[in-house]
Amino acid sequence: MFALAGLDRHQSVICLGTFSKSIGPGIRVGYIVAPPALVKPLTVLKGLLNNGNPWMEHAVLAEFISDGSFDRHLRKVRRLYQIRQTVLIEAIREHFGEANIAGSNDRMHLVWTLPSGAMTADRLSELALEKVSEFIRSKKGPPPLCPTTLGTMRC
Repeated sequence: MFALAGLDRHQSVICLGTFSKSIGPGIRVGYIVAPPALVKPLTVLKGLLNNGNPWMEHAVLAEFISDGSFDRHLRKVRRLYQIRQTVLIEAIREHFGEANIAGSNDRMHLVWTLPSGAMTADRLSELALEKVSEFIRSKKGPPPLCPTTLGTMRC
């Protein structure tokens, strides 16, 4: 957001975000980062479009952020995502050789470009589903859960 704000020479950039990915989809709370001149009009607009604010969730989230818990949670989640992404990249390279992988720095996304002449993305998806099904059957259940700050997630 800071990089985006640095490019905004006319105080016109608005950044919308959500806590759904960083905390969990059930939180259903988003945010807007806007230039000071737009805060009041956006607040009025939100009030007109509002169908009832989840005030309790907002209050809990505000405390979670202000007491440093959100930062600790993000550090923990980033470490977990880094481990998962490393395992994924290693598995891709093990099974498909050297791979053209980009975007892995943020730990949340990556792009794997299949080499020309390789199998299609559809065939790769079919194989992945088959392998996941085999894994689940062999373990007699889904993959284990990992404890997190706000509950559990699949390892």
